[in-house]
Amino acid sequence: MSEQILVLNNYVPDDICRKMCELVDESEEQKGERNFIRGENLYTMELDVKTMMSTRNGKQWREAVIQFKKAVELGYKKWCDKTNTPIDNEDKYLEVPKVHRYDTTWGKHVSSVFKKNRILTCFFYLNDVDKSILEMTNTKNNSTFKIKTKKGMAVIFPASEEFQYSDNSGKEYLKYALKTHYCKK
Repeated sequence: MSEQILVLNNYVPDDICRKMCELVDESEEQKGERNFIRGENLYTMELDVKTMMSTRNGKQWREAVIQFKKAVELGYKKWCDKTNTPIDNEDKYLEVPKVHRYDTTWGKHVSSVFKKNRILTCFFYLNDVDKSILEMTNTKNNSTFKIKTKKGMAVIFPASEEFQYSDNSGKEYLKYALKTHYCKK
């Protein structure tokens, strides 16, 4: 596996994974909480966590975001340690997290948007799904890595065009993932 990709198993506690999946399932389409994206590179039901913080379950969403922000900050330090990258003490922020729920037939997320202020991409997997694979390609050396995703796993990697990914759903169960970026101000 690439030295630039950090995989942390059992990084997100089971109770947080379970609660996040429940909150997603309790969201309401009629209230505009769900966004259905059906495109070439992204086919998912997406929830913007900032929007969800103003719903009836807003307090629980806020608490979850605080936990994931801490997880991203710690993940950044672990990634720096793994890659021998000096920790940058410039101001950073967490891009608004999105929770994706992938359908068993069509769910997918293929990298397509790159922004210069993004430092790292962070994926947190919230449930176990059969045959769920995150496929990553390092475009500099044309190497491909396949990661079998599972509940509680975090995958952290540079948010650059060098690291292309394709995250597909399993074929038997819905797949839940929280995705965000750690950015420079």
